[in-house]
Amino acid sequence: MPANPNSPFGFRFVKMIDGTAPTYGTRKGFLKGGSGGNSNSIFSGDVLKPSAAGYFDVATVTGGGAAIGGIAESFEWVSISQQKTVRQLYWPGTPTDANGDVTVNFYSNPGAVFLVQCLLGPIPQAKVGMFANFAVGGGGRTVGLGNFSSFTLDDGTLTDTQGSLVFRVYGLPVSGPLTAEYAMPGFDPTQAYNQVWATMVNLSPE
Repeated sequence: MPANPNSPFGFRFVKMIDGTAPTYGTRKGFLKGGSGGNSNSIFSGDVLKPSAAGYFDVATVTGGGAAIGGIAESFEWVSISQQKTVRQLYWPGTPTDANGDVTVNFYSNPGAVFLVQCLLGPIPQAKVGMFANFAVGGGGRTVGLGNFSSFTLDDGTLTDTQGSLVFRVYGLPVSGPLTAEYAMPGFDPTQAYNQVWATMVNLSPE
């Protein structure tokens, strides 16, 4: 099989763990808009952290990990320059263009399973169940019409003890009804940069 590509895309929602509510969707939170608002570019698949006054921001790696707010899905705001409501998969970090705060839709259910590339890897079957932190990467990027997160699962932090780490390796997507898709480059657990399923295990309180 060709080598796994090193092409991060953040944490991509896949499914809910068997036995959890199948209709669970995203929650709504806010980024601070207007003067003095959030100027960080944030992409779908980025890890969010709670910030002051009930707002959210893009997370950064802090030591062994810190409680996270969830995973960003999409963003919505009233654009002053475009004179309309904008909904898209990234927030460009232009708070003065927002007439009010920016809505962020995000996943925060611990039963949610995400597909994510490991930072270096590989992560084999023997490491399923271990805990890990995330890696931020170089920041989101725009490729054509797609906007992608640069977040990965930091396999260098894998351990059997959770501590303050925020993710757990749930499984390897190498079997089941999508076997043909998982046979494509990117899923080979014997090579670097393989993709795994992960769940959130250190979420900030409601």
